[in-house]
Amino acid sequence: MISRSIIGVCTDYTDDIELEIGLARLEDLMARRPLLLNSVLLRQNPHNVLEWHKRVKLYEGKPREVCAYTCKKYNKTV
Repeated sequence: MISRSIIGVCTDYTDDIELEIGLARLEDLMARRPLLLNSVLLRQNPHNVLEWHKRVKLYEGKPREVCAYTCKKYNKTV
């Protein structure tokens, strides 16, 4: 039989793992928040040039392919 102390350690370990996963998801969401918010605003009004400019600024430092895709989408929409 497994002693109670080992079971307690196992549940504490799984709780710690669940907490770490939850925190990682939250950090990822917070990192993507500006882009997600911008996406919502552009869906509401795809012809808003200022929001497209903000989106391009959000993609600064990203790979060229992502920036090129955003600019191509902007030119198609506006």
